[in-house]
Amino acid sequence: MEPNKIFKSVKQILSASNFVRFFAISAILFGTALAFAPATHAGLAEMSSGLKTAAGDLGKTEQTAPQIVGNLINSVLTLVGVLLLVYLIWAGFLWMTAGGDEGKVKQATTMIRNAIIGIFIIGLSFVISNEILNALLAGLGGGGTSSIP
Repeated sequence: MEPNKIFKSVKQILSASNFVRFFAISAILFGTALAFAPATHAGLAEMSSGLKTAAGDLGKTEQTAPQIVGNLINSVLTLVGVLLLVYLIWAGFLWMTAGGDEGKVKQATTMIRNAIIGIFIIGLSFVISNEILNALLAGLGGGGTSSIP
């Protein structure tokens, strides 16, 4: 590339509107991380104690078929949810770098809408599968008052 073209592209990247967008998104992400830091720390401590308890019970309890299916369903739904979150972030990145191109903006907004619909469907799937599996466990005499882990 010619030095003049490189300078123009760097100048465009560092333009005021792109910098403001970058700074705003960074501030939101940093603020969100700070807001959830205490809860995450408490959650990690609780998870650690739960892992110690689970490790102590390892091999002592047998899971029923609905519990195994519930664990499998929850794992798959979690994986799909994470993939949809990455898809949503990618769509936001495409929108931010569209540079006013109407086609790219339309594509990005379509991707964002589809990702939000997908995350909503995954959330509903999680709730529905937990309710069905809890009812199945209650019918088998396995309780059913708590959600499937």
